[in-house]
Amino acid sequence: MKSLKVRRPYRFITMAILLSTFTIFLSNAIFDTGVLLHTRQGQFVGWVAGLSSLLILIGLLGKPKWDRFLHYGLLTAGFAWITRTAFIGLSDGLSAFAFWLSLAWVIVIVGTYLLETYDPKKRVSDGTST
Repeated sequence: MKSLKVRRPYRFITMAILLSTFTIFLSNAIFDTGVLLHTRQGQFVGWVAGLSSLLILIGLLGKPKWDRFLHYGLLTAGFAWITRTAFIGLSDGLSAFAFWLSLAWVIVIVGTYLLETYDPKKRVSDGTST
């Protein structure tokens, strides 16, 4: 039986980030049901999240040399989620459930960005490579 060859690794966490960031885009920019209802800040966060979703999607579906789009998408997703977390913390307080959920997404996005951009082969010069 032949083994299935995958040209690129599946990135399930990145797909989850794509869906969560797209949800921010839909709720803030399209339907006005997000954290900052009917404000310019809420619209801005929503459109940044939409841009992030588009960049992540291009990076996931594109060629391996298009990974730069994925990296920029993760950076803008981190910005959208950090901004959302800050707005929730300032408006609802640190005891709000949405604040801690948003903070968890920030941690996931930062960790995913570090995993996607870290290449042990490039660190040969400082002697920390395996």
